[in-house]
Amino acid sequence: MNAPFCLRDFLSRSLFTHLIPDLTKILPYEEVERQILAYALKVMDKNVTQTAQAVKMAPSILYRILKLYQLIVSD
Repeated sequence: MNAPFCLRDFLSRSLFTHLIPDLTKILPYEEVERQILAYALKVMDKNVTQTAQAVKMAPSILYRILKLYQLIVSD
């Protein structure tokens, strides 16, 4: 069973520093969003519907964002 995704937990874990090792570097918003969504998708076993619920986003919007960031293969 998947653990619920919580942004606060994500940011407090060392995994955040693993994804973004140089915290002194300012990353573009899109890169931060891409990394967070990639992590959430991984935690939810690539289930877009569950990921959308976890990040409180409509599945259709999340699907478009994931395609934009090439995190999923489009049909």
